[in-house]
Amino acid sequence: MAEQGLNPRQRKALAGLGHLAAISRQDYQDAAGSDVPDRTAQHDLKELVEKGFLHKSGRGPSTRYHLAKGRTDLA
Repeated sequence: MAEQGLNPRQRKALAGLGHLAAISRQDYQDAAGSDVPDRTAQHDLKELVEKGFLHKSGRGPSTRYHLAKGRTDLA
């Protein structure tokens, strides 16, 4: 995954959350490390969507991120 420009938080979170069908921002923060600020988590998740690792659904508090189908390089 490092070749794809993911930061250590993103790699750690994807490895820890790969078994879940969908995650929230809070799930991402818990997996990446409890000291990750909300805005940093939002930025990381936006990048993961842009790079094709996740798909976003919903808005506001009900936003969920789903792992992209066919990604075999998540963990």
